[in-house]
Amino acid sequence: PPALGERFDELQQVAHQSPALGLSRADYARQSAAALPQNLVGYAAVAIGELLLGLLLGLGVAAILAGLQIAGQIVDQQAGFGLGSIINPELDSTGSVSGQALSFLGLTAFLLMEPFGGHIRMLRILVETFETLPVGEAVVTRSAIELVGGLVQQSLVLGIRVAAPMVVMMSLIDLTLGFLGHSVPQVNIQAVGYATRAGLCLLILAALLSGVTDVLVSLMGDALDSLREVLVYPTG
Repeated sequence: PPALGERFDELQQVAHQSPALGLSRADYARQSAAALPQNLVGYAAVAIGELLLGLLLGLGVAAILAGLQIAGQIVDQQAGFGLGSIINPELDSTGSVSGQALSFLGLTAFLLMEPFGGHIRMLRILVETFETLPVGEAVVTRSAIELVGGLVQQSLVLGIRVAAPMVVMMSLIDLTLGFLGHSVPQVNIQAVGYATRAGLCLLILAALLSGVTDVLVSLMGDALDSLREVLVYPTG
């Protein structure tokens, strides 16, 4: 439509791009028309290909954030928070308290990544896929699937790295309380132990937040760079 065409030219001028160097309306229309199928089956195939491309991009980021949920569940088990859980009525699921807190921390760090937010980087990757792979030519390569598998593995590693200091400290606390119980049998170890574990767990978790954020931002940056490489420039 003429109105959208004029808006397209205005956006190019705002971006300081010359029509000779940028993608003109005629070129965009010609590329899109050549890629679009002429029947319902073809449209379904194109939709599935584009859906898989976006799914891989979102799944790669979600896999990293899932590692924080794993870390939160381990922390809750060690601190005695396992009996308490958060219910999500929209998804009809439950989650650990620490896992939800770490997930929100990770999501905030992702949105505030330098030099611009992680969501902007994801949109940039998505736009670049349209430039190198026009509509109808989206492909999911073997390297992209292998990358998602690698990101899932890194997610597990992230969960263990975040929860490892907590597990070590809780083990030392258990050992100390065990010696205390043998040395002073009059002390109620269960009553003292629960409060001690919960309090120290919160202190250790607060001390680890900055380190967790740094590790997550670094891992997210590497993941987005890898996703850009395999989705924008697929090699098979």
